[in-house]
Amino acid sequence: MNSPKNPFMPRLEGVALTVTLDGRSLAALTGEEARERDLLMMLAATPVLESLVLDWADAPGPGLSRGYLADPDRDRDLRTIKAHGTDGFFGSVQPWSSRERQADQLGLEGTAREWFLYYETVTWFHRNSSRHYFVTADRRLLKEMKSETHGPRWSGRRIITVRQTLAAIGLMMRSREELYVQAEPHYTRTVGLYDFYVELACALAPARIRLARWVESVGQVPPDHELWCLQESIFDRITDLLRARDAVALQCMRTRQDNATLDEVRYHLRGAMLTITALFDSIAVFASLALPIQMDPSSPPASVSLSRDDFRKKLKAGGGTSLAARASAAGPMFKAVSMLRNPVAHRSGLSGVTYQELPGPTVARVTVSSDQAAALEQAARSCGDPPEQWGLGGAFLDQRLVDPALLVNGLLPRTILLVNDLVAALADDLQAEAIEAPADEGAAQTSTLALFGGLLQYIPSA
Repeated sequence: MNSPKNPFMPRLEGVALTVTLDGRSLAALTGEEARERDLLMMLAATPVLESLVLDWADAPGPGLSRGYLADPDRDRDLRTIKAHGTDGFFGSVQPWSSRERQADQLGLEGTAREWFLYYETVTWFHRNSSRHYFVTADRRLLKEMKSETHGPRWSGRRIITVRQTLAAIGLMMRSREELYVQAEPHYTRTVGLYDFYVELACALAPARIRLARWVESVGQVPPDHELWCLQESIFDRITDLLRARDAVALQCMRTRQDNATLDEVRYHLRGAMLTITALFDSIAVFASLALPIQMDPSSPPASVSLSRDDFRKKLKAGGGTSLAARASAAGPMFKAVSMLRNPVAHRSGLSGVTYQELPGPTVARVTVSSDQAAALEQAARSCGDPPEQWGLGGAFLDQRLVDPALLVNGLLPRTILLVNDLVAALADDLQAEAIEAPADEGAAQTSTLALFGGLLQYIPSA
C-alpha cells in the first residue's frame, strides 16, 4: 500500500521534550505565573511533551506522571523517587549519606538544611535521568544558580524556569511546523508557522496598521502604489527577522555544532543584517513620499536615511518632528547595524569559528572586530540590556566572539521594537488614527504564542 506521507516533508513523531516539574514550587504559583505553569502542564496532553511532576499529588492535567521524594532508607544509604499511588519508583540517589555530610560541611540547619537536601536530591536524580529540563519556580534555587559561590554546585543539572521551558518547547514545536495552543481530552487545537509569525509580527509592531489605514484614507491608492507596498514591506520584513531568529536558534540547539552549523548561522545573519537596513530605509522612504519634504532629485537613494543628520533636518522641516526625534535617539542602534551590515553588503561578510569548550561540546561562534563589538555593546546598553545578553563574549586573537543565538535573541526583538517606535512616530506626524487593542480572546492566544516565541516581554500591550 502506498504511504500517504510526502517523503520530502517528513513528519516527526513521538515525544520530543521531557521535563521534571518541581511541584513543590510550581504548586504555589499564582496569577500570571500560574497561567504560564498551567500552559506548560497542558502540553503534557499532546505528543510533544512528557512530564514527571514531583511532590504535587493533586497536579492538574492529563498525561502527567506523578512522583514524590521518599524518606531516606538509611540501611541501603539511598533516597528514592517513588511513583505516586503505586509501589513503583522512578529512580534513587545513592549514597544518601554523602548529601548529609555535605549539608554538615555547609553548616546548614533547620529549614535551610531541609531545603538543600531536597533540591540536592531531586536535581541530582534529574541529572542522571534522560529528561531534558528540571523546571522550577523556587526563587532561592534560581538565585543560587546565578551566584559565583553557589552556582557551580547546580551546574549540569539543566535547571530552568517555566517561561524558559515554554520558549524551548515553542522552538521545538516550530521545528515541527505546528504549535499546540489548546489541549483537552480528545481535542487539540494547533497554530501553523504562518499564523505564528503573522500574529507575533502584528503584536510586536502594531503601529504599522496605522500607516495602512492612513494610506487608505488619502484617496484612491492602487494596491501597487509605492506607499501601499512600503507599509506592507515593513510587515514582511519583520516576519523575515522572526524567521531568521528561529533559524539561528535551531542551529545553535544542536548538541554538536560544526562548520555546517556555522555556515547556516552566517547565512541567516547575513540576511537579517540586510533586512534590518531595508526596514529602516523603507520607513525613511515612506516618510519622504508622505510628508512635504523637499528632496533634491539628483540626490542618491542613500541620502534618504533616518541615520543621516541632513535627512532628519528635512524631516523636521516637512512636519516629521516626532520621527526625526525618535530616529535621532536611535543612533546607537543605527551604528551597530551599519557596522555589521557594511561587511555583508560591501566587503567580506561575517566571520566565525568553531571550537571545543573544555569541558563541553563543540560550539559555533561569530567573530566581530573590536569596533563592531563596541558598537554592539553601546546599542545593547541603549536598550537597557547588558552586552552579554546579546552574546558578546571573550577575545579571539584580535576579534571578539559572539554567541549567535544570544545575538539574534537580543538584537532582533529590539530592532522590531525600534521599528514600531519609528512607525508610530511617523503615524503621529501624519495624524493617522489610533488602533484599538485586540479582544480578550485574541490577546490570550497572542500571549500564548509570545510565550512559545520567548517574546512576551517585548509585546507592547503585554
